[in-house]
Amino acid sequence: MKSDARDISISGPGRDQPAVMTAKLAPPPASPYQVARQQICERAAASSRVVLVRAPAGFGKTTVMLQLRDMVRQRGSLTSWLTLDEADNDVSRFLSFLSQAIDGLQRRTVEMPERGGPDTGDLALAILDRVAAQTGAFVIFLDDFETIHNPVVLGLVSRVIESLPPEGRIVIASRKVPDIGLGQMRAKSYLEEIDPAVLRFSLDEVGDYLTVRRRLVLSPGQVQRLHRSTEGWIAAIWLASVALERRTNVDAFIASFSGSNAAVAEYLAEDVLAGLPEALREFLVKSSILNELSAPLCDAVLGCTGSREILQQLERSNLFLIPRDEERNWYRYHGLFAEFLRNQLNRHYPEAEIGELQLAAARWYVENGRPIPAITHALASGDPSFGLELLKQHAEELLGQGRLRLLSRWMDPLPSSALDAAPMLRVVHAWAIAFTRGAREALSMVDGLRESQLDRESAARLRALRPMLLAMLERLEEANELANSMLPLIPREPSFAYGMLALALTHANQKLGRFAELHQFADEARRSLSRSSSHFNISLAESAEATVDLMQGRLKQATMRFRSAASASTGDPVQHRSGSTVLGLLLAEALYEADELDQAQRLLEVHVPMVTELNLPTELISGYVLLSRIVVERGDRERGLELLTQLEAIGHRSGFPRVVASGRLERSRLAVLQRDFAAAGEWLSRAQDPAAWTQSEKWWLVSNDTLTPGICRLRWLVRSGAVSRALDLAKQELDDALSAQRHRRVLKLRILTAEALYRDGQQKLAMRALSKALQFSSGEGFVRPYLEEGETVRALLQEFAVAYPGDAGSGSPHLQEHLNRLLQSERQPVSAPTPQGSQLEPLTRKEQEVLELLAQGHSNNDMAGKLFVSEATVRTHLRSINVKLQAGNRTQAIAIARRLKLIP
Repeated sequence: MKSDARDISISGPGRDQPAVMTAKLAPPPASPYQVARQQICERAAASSRVVLVRAPAGFGKTTVMLQLRDMVRQRGSLTSWLTLDEADNDVSRFLSFLSQAIDGLQRRTVEMPERGGPDTGDLALAILDRVAAQTGAFVIFLDDFETIHNPVVLGLVSRVIESLPPEGRIVIASRKVPDIGLGQMRAKSYLEEIDPAVLRFSLDEVGDYLTVRRRLVLSPGQVQRLHRSTEGWIAAIWLASVALERRTNVDAFIASFSGSNAAVAEYLAEDVLAGLPEALREFLVKSSILNELSAPLCDAVLGCTGSREILQQLERSNLFLIPRDEERNWYRYHGLFAEFLRNQLNRHYPEAEIGELQLAAARWYVENGRPIPAITHALASGDPSFGLELLKQHAEELLGQGRLRLLSRWMDPLPSSALDAAPMLRVVHAWAIAFTRGAREALSMVDGLRESQLDRESAARLRALRPMLLAMLERLEEANELANSMLPLIPREPSFAYGMLALALTHANQKLGRFAELHQFADEARRSLSRSSSHFNISLAESAEATVDLMQGRLKQATMRFRSAASASTGDPVQHRSGSTVLGLLLAEALYEADELDQAQRLLEVHVPMVTELNLPTELISGYVLLSRIVVERGDRERGLELLTQLEAIGHRSGFPRVVASGRLERSRLAVLQRDFAAAGEWLSRAQDPAAWTQSEKWWLVSNDTLTPGICRLRWLVRSGAVSRALDLAKQELDDALSAQRHRRVLKLRILTAEALYRDGQQKLAMRALSKALQFSSGEGFVRPYLEEGETVRALLQEFAVAYPGDAGSGSPHLQEHLNRLLQSERQPVSAPTPQGSQLEPLTRKEQEVLELLAQGHSNNDMAGKLFVSEATVRTHLRSINVKLQAGNRTQAIAIARRLKLIP
C-alpha cells in the first residue's frame, strides 16, 4: 500500500524527504523469488489481537508479513504499515508516524503540524480513541520492532493493543522479544507467536525456492543436503542459491557450505565481494556507513557520478539491496549484508578515511535540510567539531520539541573536553538527562559548570535549571532557597528562564504548603511565560493552585481547572512533554475521586509510561497507584499487583524511599480488603521508613494525601479488630487534618472513623460521623473515598439510608442523590443474602455467556473482546444479571449462580 503521507517535520528542524517518509509508511516491495508461506499466514490470519513474528535476521519475517498483508486485504481487511527505526524511540516521532499509519486505515492522510500542534499526551489519547473507534476488520503491521527500546514507546504500543476493537489486530516483526506485556497477552489468549522454528524452510520449501524460484538444477539429494546443513535458515539458503549460480562444482560447494554465521561471512567475503569489480566492491563497502541510500547521497559520499546505475545494477543482480519506495529512489542493504560490509570497512580502511565518508554524508544532509542524520554522521566521524557546531545550531530547538532521548544518545558518548568547549551544550544535555534518566544525574552534570563560561541566555537557563532539579528530587527547602537567591540574577528577558524559575518556586511552595508564596510565584510564572508563549507551562502554574483545591476538598473547582489547564494550547517549552504528563495525572486523580473511572484509566494508560521516564516521585506514586486501583477494581488483580511491584522497583532504582514506601502502603490496603491482616500488617511495617516520611509527611503531596502511614494503619486497626486503638489514632489524625484544612483527607478519616465507631457499638456516633462525611462529599461529588473501602462501608451507607432517612434528606440538596449513587454502584459489593426460595427470572443466552466468562475471572474488556460487543454492553448484561439473581455484586452473582447450578 503506497502512502501519500505529506511531508511532516518529525526529524527536528528541516524536513524528512517525502520518499523516506513514504518508505516508513508503506511496505517494501516483495521479492520476486519469495516462497508462499500459506500455512503460516493462515495461522496468523486466524489469530486475535496480536501476532508476533519473532526471529533473528534472515528468517523471512518481512516476507511473511507482506504475504499476510495480501491475504487479509483480499479478505476485506484494511491495513496500515509502519517500518520502525532507532529514531522512533523518540515518543513524539513515534506517535506522529503511528498517527499517519492509522490514518491509512481510513484511506486518508492527516497533515501533522510542525510545531505548536498536539502535545504528545493528547496525540497518544487521540490515537487510542481512533483505534478503539475503528469499525470493520483492520490490521496494523509494525516491522523492525527490535529497534524500539524506550519503555514509554513500548508502553504506548501496549496501550494501543489494549484499545483494539474486536476486529482489530496488530502484527509485529522483531528480532527479539519485545517488552510489551506478552505474558498477560498469552494468559488472555491474545497472542499468536511465529518463532524461528515455524519460519524455517521445510524440505519442500527449500526445493521450491531453489529449483522453481531460483531455477537451479539440483537433485533431490543435493536439496536435502542443503536443507540439512542450513537447518532451513532462509538467509543461508538464499546466499547458497546466489553462489550456486556461479559454481560449476555443485557437490563440492554444498559439501563445504554449512549455513552457519561463519560460513555465511566467509561466503560473502570470498564469493560475493571477491567476484565483483574493484570499483563496485569499493562502492558497497564505503556506502555501508549509510542507513539509507539514494543516488545523490551516494554520489556525494563516494565522490562519484554513477551511483544511480550502480544501485540499479545491484538490485538487478539480487545483491542484497532492498528498495524502500516503489519509485526506486531510496534503498537499504539487507541487515546481514550491511553488518558484514561495515566489518569489512573497519578492517580494511583507516579511521581517517572512514571519518571523511561520515563527514561527506553529514554535509549532504545539511545541504538537503536534514540536520538529524547530518548530526548523526558528523558525530560518528571521529572529529566531533562539525557535529558540535551543528548541535549548537539545533540543540535548543530539538530540546523544545521534546527530542530528549535523541539528544542524550548524541551527547552521552562525547568526551568531557568536547562539552567543556561548548558549555551551552552541557546545559542542554542536563535538561535532556533530567527528563530521561533523572534529576540526580542531571544535577551532577552541572555541579561544576560556571556561569561565566556561558552566554547570557544559557547562564539564565542554568540558574533556573538547578532549583528545578532540586525540586524534582523533592529537596524542597534547598530548591526554594536556591531559587529565591537566583531571582535577582535572572533577567526578566529572555522570559523563559525567569518563568521556569518562578514555576519551580510555584511547585516547591505548593508542596511545602506555603500558599501565599504559591499564588505569588504562580502569577509571576504566568506573566513571564505568557511573553514567551509557553502556554503549557502557564498551565502548570494553574495546576499547582488546582492541586491545593483538590486537597482542600474543592473537587469540582479542581476538576474544572485541571481540564482547562490540560486543554491549553501548547507552545514550544522545554518541559512540553513533562507538563503534559503532570497535568494528565492530576486530571486523572480528580476524575478518579468522582468515580469517572473510564476517563481516568484512559489518561493513566497513556501517562503512566511517560512518567516512568520523567522519574518524578509524586507523579510516579499517583500514576501507578491509581492505575493499580482501577485495574484491580475491574477484576485484574494480577496486573494491579504488577504495577505496584514496578513502582517499588522504580523507587529503589531512583533512590526515592517514599515511592517504595507508597507501593507498600497500597499493598497493605489491598491485603486489608482481602482480609489478610497478617500480610497487611507486614506491608505496613515495611512501609515505615523514616527516610520516606520524616519530612514529607507534612508536605502537601497529592499522591500521599490519603495514602499515608497513619490512614493505612487506621484502616488495618479497624478491620483487624483493634477498635479502641483505631479510635485513638482516628481522633489524632482527624484533628491534624482539620487544623491543616486538608478536607479531602478529613473525608477519608471520617469514613474510617464511622466504621470504627460502628464496630465499637457506638452506632449513633458512627452515623453522625458518616452524616458529616456525606454532607461534605455530596456537595463536591466525591465517590471513590467510600467505594474503595469495600463491603463494610457500603453496608454502613445502606444502614444509614434505611435508619436515618431524615438526615439523608436534609442539609445538602444533593445528599439523597449522592447517597443513591453510592448505593447503586455496580462495582461495589453489598453483604446481603439472597432470599431463599425466591423465583428468579431466567437469564438470556448472552447473559449466560457473560456469567460464565465472569466466573472464569475475565475483565469487562476481556469479555467484550470474546463476545464481540462493547464494554458498555457487557456492563448492561452484568447489571441485568445482578438484578435477576438478586445479587449486590459480581462475587455474589457467581456464588448464587453456582448454588443454583447455573454455572459449574
